[in-house]
Amino acid sequence: MKSRKLFLVGFAVLALTLTNCKKESTTPTTTEPTGDYIRCKVNGVLHTFDKAGSGGNISNYDDNYEGSPNRKVIQMARLEGLMDVFTIDIFKDLDLLKVPQTLSYGANTSIDNYEFMITYIQSFKSYMSIYNEEKSNSSITITSKTNDVIKGTFKGTYYGINLNTFDLDSVKITDGEFRVKVVRKSLVP
Repeated sequence: MKSRKLFLVGFAVLALTLTNCKKESTTPTTTEPTGDYIRCKVNGVLHTFDKAGSGGNISNYDDNYEGSPNRKVIQMARLEGLMDVFTIDIFKDLDLLKVPQTLSYGANTSIDNYEFMITYIQSFKSYMSIYNEEKSNSSITITSKTNDVIKGTFKGTYYGINLNTFDLDSVKITDGEFRVKVVRKSLVP
């Protein structure tokens, strides 16, 4: 009898604890972002990437980056939640960047001549604007650059491998826009 009462009291405490927990909303924000952000619709669903990484800034300009076709990269990255990351790499000299300027990548673009790369990582899926040369199409327009704050728009269909199934997968990106301040600092210490 005593163990039955103890069980009921324990169950009641557990039930109260669980019912008082508030579930975090997974619905993307629709308010205007402040500060640095990358925002777009992924397959029709609005996402706002407006958080920096745990180490602080993750948006840099490196004028001696070996991973770039011309050793220069403007890298803008923001997070949404813990696992979703959006990165825009523009392989241009920040000081010589012309605005407005539209860059595009399509079926006729050689992998050796790309001027930008957009990467979207969603949990265990990774999509890139340059992953599938035959099918990828994307564009980015840099609309302004003031004091190393870069603004612009982007769209495209990005391909990648679903790491759960190892199948080719794609996402359609529309209504993309960004505002990010870059720091002049090497990506590799």
